[in-house]
Amino acid sequence: MKPKLNLSVIPVLFVLCGLLFTACSTVETKVTTETERALASRSIASVQNNKATSFLAEMNEASTRRAQVQSNIFTQWLKDKPLEMFTQLRTEKPIYRLPNGAYLVTRYEDVLGVLSAPAVFKAEYATQSREMISQSEEQKVKSLMTKIAGDAIQLAPKPALTINNYSMFGRVEVVGALAGWASEQFYSSYFGQKKHDLKALELTETSTANALDVFFSHAELLEEAVRAATANDDELLSRYVQEALRFHPAYQVIERKTQVKTTLGKGTSDEMEIEKGATIMVAIQSAMNDDTVVKSPNVFKLDRPEGQYFNFGYGPTQDLAEWVSQLQVVQILKPLLLKRNLRRAPGESGLIRTARDGNAAQELFVDYDLH
Repeated sequence: MKPKLNLSVIPVLFVLCGLLFTACSTVETKVTTETERALASRSIASVQNNKATSFLAEMNEASTRRAQVQSNIFTQWLKDKPLEMFTQLRTEKPIYRLPNGAYLVTRYEDVLGVLSAPAVFKAEYATQSREMISQSEEQKVKSLMTKIAGDAIQLAPKPALTINNYSMFGRVEVVGALAGWASEQFYSSYFGQKKHDLKALELTETSTANALDVFFSHAELLEEAVRAATANDDELLSRYVQEALRFHPAYQVIERKTQVKTTLGKGTSDEMEIEKGATIMVAIQSAMNDDTVVKSPNVFKLDRPEGQYFNFGYGPTQDLAEWVSQLQVVQILKPLLLKRNLRRAPGESGLIRTARDGNAAQELFVDYDLH
């Protein structure tokens, strides 16, 4: 005899299953204030692949191998997981001797100490001091650069048709055709130089591309930068650029040479005597993310002290070329940001193509609507 199915319990079973499904699929939502939501949405630190090993552990394992192997390990970490590496070094080995004999400095205070003493730690490419330029001359420089950047935006675009063949759009190659051209025109017009420091040109080109890359990756930042450009607020736009470059700097590490015998990390447990003629690798990206000084380094903030940025040198010791590059990036970006519906070009064209031997930007295409 077959057991009878009690149909009266089926509705109850459906209700129980529904309740169970709801309980399992409900995601706990944290209620935050407007400020907390704003800060959370502006947290743009890269999520890096966490492995069981660490930079120092990997270097220790390779300690008996050729120096080139160890150098390759450092280069790979600098490319793939720089913040993870810098965090460990700041804590365990803030002054680290690299396989090639150079000294890597990662802590904010030590980086500041190096950049504050150009007579002791000399830059190979240093030009005259920015202090040589008077305030009236500064305004002349800004006006000239604004005009040149405006001309560049008119010369660089190459209009093309969209797929529907009705709406026109403009396409600009940002690195060489826009930033590079504008920078070279400025140096030619102001200094009378047909060729200028390639390092300064690289700084302008790469900083322009990298700042745009951060804006494009975070829609709200792009909107805010566009508003600053529309308001012709150079100071505010400069803050957006500086903070964007804190996350994606043109240079992660810059080089200095000691002119005399000196000491790094003076007064700390990591104090180290450094010989004359030594190479100091100054990890400015590490310093700009040092959470012992830089508040909430993973959050995009516009109210940071100017002294926490090293994208274009350091305040009192900033040289003329660094100051000019800082000015150029803002003036080049401003008219570009005013273009309607500015966006990355589709596909790989809209991604930064870098040099094989470093982080220098080589190419980046952006599109905008003409109508």
